[in-house]
Amino acid sequence: MRRVRQLYNAVFAKLDPHDLAYIHNLLDKPAQEGFFRMAVCDQSHCLDTAYSVLSAASSLGLTDSILRHLQQAALLHDVGKSVGSVGVVARVVYVLVETWSSLQIFRYFGLDLQLRILAEHPKNGAQILSSIGVDPVVVKWVRDHHQPKDRYSRLLAVADSRN
Repeated sequence: MRRVRQLYNAVFAKLDPHDLAYIHNLLDKPAQEGFFRMAVCDQSHCLDTAYSVLSAASSLGLTDSILRHLQQAALLHDVGKSVGSVGVVARVVYVLVETWSSLQIFRYFGLDLQLRILAEHPKNGAQILSSIGVDPVVVKWVRDHHQPKDRYSRLLAVADSRN
């Protein structure tokens, strides 16, 4: 049921004025440009992830600085998907497959590049964010959000998987 909700949210994604104010409050201009390079469905997913991080973190006693950085990482964690166009079909296939070994089959369907973008988005996102001067801690959490190495990237990974 969660995957059905995710698909529905991706197809009907939109941002409201409250979301825009939240983004403008947390991200500087270069980071906002990175955020708005993403497809609207990714922007919406990243917002939902950031709201989940904020909700979960409120009971963990995090410093204001760590909480702010976590929210920034959540807002930007999928910016690596903006390096190319990824359709809904490729997104669904990727979620279902989620292994590199299966990518060769999808070359015949023209999905291999889109699946590679999805698979490499943490690394690509970290490179993009590093190049625009985003805080190195945020860059690290974005890079690690699919293979968390500390409690903060794990929190981001859990929030990501729920949205």
